[in-house]
Amino acid sequence: MDKAVLISIHPMWCDLIMSGQKTAEIRKTKPKLKPPFRCFVYQTQPKQGGRGGHSGKVIGEFLCYDIIPVTEENKDYFARRGCVSVK
Repeated sequence: MDKAVLISIHPMWCDLIMSGQKTAEIRKTKPKLKPPFRCFVYQTQPKQGGRGGHSGKVIGEFLCYDIIPVTEENKDYFARRGCVSVK
């Protein structure tokens, strides 16, 4: 598989992903690649005074097999899995 994307994620969200609490990533725009493709997770630098032991580098990777649009019917489900609130 030679297709890949790099996604930037803030340290707080990386911590939740690594602990298994955050199991969905919600983005405004989807990658232009069609699944399956490899995703490299880049943990951004923390804001001044923030935490993040692996900041500013790629900390992991995964294979994306599907992209599911968020709809009115499934928004609560993805909000819980993505550790965000529904507006």
